[in-house]
Amino acid sequence: MRWYWKPRPEGTNWYLFDESDTNWCRTIDGYICTLDHLVAYQMHGNPRYRLPELGDIFEVHDFEFITDQFKKSIRFLEIDFTNDIRLVNQKELDNKSEFEKSFFPYFSVSAPAFSENGEYALIYVSEFCGIECGGGDLMIYKREKGKWERILIVGIWLS
Repeated sequence: MRWYWKPRPEGTNWYLFDESDTNWCRTIDGYICTLDHLVAYQMHGNPRYRLPELGDIFEVHDFEFITDQFKKSIRFLEIDFTNDIRLVNQKELDNKSEFEKSFFPYFSVSAPAFSENGEYALIYVSEFCGIECGGGDLMIYKREKGKWERILIVGIWLS
């Protein structure tokens, strides 16, 4: 699956955490990566993204197969990104002051998870853009005529 990033203004970079996010399924409330939980998020989230419904796409047993894949960790060091994408690691973030962190936006993504039949792919993407600023979305793609088309966005959190 190819990563597509919207271009930023000339001379600015996207910062991407250098390792896939394996923790997004765990929240303060527990484990959200179940079909029932995510259907509830979809129904109460952004009304622009309510169709198709996750419950119409996946069965519970299909979704368990998919969410097991989110536990896999991927390092992005070997991927050839465009010149506008810079990788950042946890040590770099830890070395920044709280003030610097508040003005240092970066993204984190999960490993892609595929349905058993290979028809669907899911990726979690989060953006951290400063103090009380950010959000995380589950993106659902469907393979159509050899291309991956995004068919749904489920908003998980927004700050």
